[in-house]
Amino acid sequence: MPAPAGSVLNVVQRLFSLFPAGIAGIALAVLRSIVAVTVFAQAQAHPVTDCAIVVDGLASIVGSSLILGFLTPYCAAASCLAELSLLAWSTKTDGLQLLMAALTAGCVAALGPGAYSVDSKLFGRKLIAVPPGNAPR
Repeated sequence: MPAPAGSVLNVVQRLFSLFPAGIAGIALAVLRSIVAVTVFAQAQAHPVTDCAIVVDGLASIVGSSLILGFLTPYCAAASCLAELSLLAWSTKTDGLQLLMAALTAGCVAALGPGAYSVDSKLFGRKLIAVPPGNAPR
């Protein structure tokens, strides 16, 4: 039975793709990992002197969540916004690198986590097999 139209499960499932497996799932896992490593690297390359511990902590949480595939659309969108803010405020000449990192994170936010993620286990569609003779009437 499908979830009711306004239920929380229905809203959460709309955030995700169909959780593809196989080559596409592996590619999404690799893409998530690339975004996570980029988040870690950019946090180290652009230290914020006033709140470095907070920025490093947030980068660790977002990066770890992306590697595991936990709340992927939210974490990827947060990293995309972080990369774009670094691009806007950075005085270094690595604008192309920051733009490509933001675009990659945006793609992960749009594509979803894939089958090899915590999100697929928590929010993926489940097949429930009802044995013959026990079907509701």
